[in-house]
Amino acid sequence: MSLEQLAQRDWETLPERITRRLSQTDNGCWNWVGPHSLNGKGRGMVSVGGKPMLHHRAIWTLLRGPIPAGAMLCHHCDNQRCGNPAHLYVGDAKTNAADMFNRGRHWTQTDPERAREVGTKSGKANTWHRGEGNPRVKLTAEQVEEIRRSTGSSRSVAAAYGVNATTIQRIRNGSLWNS
Repeated sequence: MSLEQLAQRDWETLPERITRRLSQTDNGCWNWVGPHSLNGKGRGMVSVGGKPMLHHRAIWTLLRGPIPAGAMLCHHCDNQRCGNPAHLYVGDAKTNAADMFNRGRHWTQTDPERAREVGTKSGKANTWHRGEGNPRVKLTAEQVEEIRRSTGSSRSVAAAYGVNATTIQRIRNGSLWNS
């Protein structure tokens, strides 16, 4: 049997091989529950033409058609075991990263202590968190509100809080600690 014939046979038997390994949840996810064929990240894997393929990519291809070259399938539901095409969208690394940050799922957001340690070890400033989540922050949210209400000069207010006058100006004009 040629590789092309093997691939064709695999695509023909794929729906049955996938559906017996899926379980639908109350929120509509089609979770991969097969005890085998998991990659290192816990995502379902199927074989097509002797090559491994992530289960949600196989489901998308079967139900929606080919995935554009270089594209990623991203999950609206944040469930890596879900293969429901209604929960997936075509994106790229940039849209996937933006989605991750917007939903607060990036490791620097979920584990700020680890982020602080990594930044300290590498000698780099950890400035990716805003407000009190930033490890280099000098002011609390309460102090920022006091600064906004203050009427003193930027220099006098800065001296009172131990920061630069430019910091006070940026807080007051909304370019720093914007709400």
